[in-house]
Amino acid sequence: MNIASIDIGTNTILLLIAKIDVENKSIFPIHEEIRMPRIGKDLYKTGKISDGKIDELEIILLEYKTIINKYNCSECFVIGTHALRYALNNLEIQQRIYNKTSLELKIISPESEAEYAFYGVRSSINIEETLAIVDIGGGSTEIIISQNDIILDRKSIPIGVVTIKDNFISGYPISEKEKASLKLKIENDFSPLNLKHHAPKSIIGISGTPTTFSAISNNLKIFDPTKIDNTFLSKSEIARITKFLGDSSIETIRKTYGEVISKREDIIYVGGKILLSIMSYFSLSNVLISTKGIRHGVIYKKMFIVK
Repeated sequence: MNIASIDIGTNTILLLIAKIDVENKSIFPIHEEIRMPRIGKDLYKTGKISDGKIDELEIILLEYKTIINKYNCSECFVIGTHALRYALNNLEIQQRIYNKTSLELKIISPESEAEYAFYGVRSSINIEETLAIVDIGGGSTEIIISQNDIILDRKSIPIGVVTIKDNFISGYPISEKEKASLKLKIENDFSPLNLKHHAPKSIIGISGTPTTFSAISNNLKIFDPTKIDNTFLSKSEIARITKFLGDSSIETIRKTYGEVISKREDIIYVGGKILLSIMSYFSLSNVLISTKGIRHGVIYKKMFIVK
């Protein structure tokens, strides 16, 4: 049995098609796609997702639907996160998507987003020790504390790589003034977290920021999830790459890192600063990289977790 899952984020639209092993409660990815239309661009200025971005969303979903049909998927889950939660025209978008594609888009809460992120990691890792799962998105950042395969705590911070970039960075190289303002913003938003008492032993990083940093660190020019899944990144390595990104022009960043950073070249610096702040908050010097995410968690929970 094949199941499809589509994750519509502020920056990316991700498709996962997975084969389900019901007996062993396992999912096996057989096809994945990523598109980066950045539907959350200028969202905080207008309060809405623009008609042009909705058109892009519709085109991508129609493309994905064709792929889903080729794999004879018995079910397709479509979820929207921060940008669609925030957009004043989200109900209109849901209706337009349904009319155009017949796909039912469900806009999920921050709590559900964190839960799906947890189950995404859980789909490939047995979580026994206390861990902090970090999902840095385009519009928000989720931190999930888990132990013995249960969620102990979760927080959603309304900062992400797209929203911070749009409001704090005017160009590259980034000015020292903008770097200082961005740093203060991140520190202020993370200060009330109240998660240190859980004392996680490790951090697992999911989503585009940690996976891209791992690809860069491993000298990949084209993204290959099989070469970065379950790799470790040190805080010093993330800091080194982040400094280079902030001190370089967009042209230099593209020339240095190639296709692996395509369409993230202007936002990955922000992701690095957020990730470094979280590592400092928990006083941890390494992060484990997982290529699993919300799209995996949606399938895992809906197929195997009965509540």
